[in-house]
Amino acid sequence: MRSSRRSGYRDESWTPHVRHVFASNAIAGGVSLLKVSRWLGHSTIQITADIYGHLTPGSGEKLKRVMDEVLASATVLVPC
Repeated sequence: MRSSRRSGYRDESWTPHVRHVFASNAIAGGVSLLKVSRWLGHSTIQITADIYGHLTPGSGEKLKRVMDEVLASATVLVPC
């Protein structure tokens, strides 16, 4: 509740999760997980990734693009 008071919000019946809103919007807006992890004070980036990783914009498309490039340049070894 302290954070909402500091921000000027006085309605005691509603307590926003300021950290979660901040982190969610930062990541959805393209801020790196590492940067958000440090801002939040998480001991590891894994904690941040587990909670907020699904919000990383375009992560699915980026993974597909990278794997397409890797597989396109891969050499197939055929046993003799």
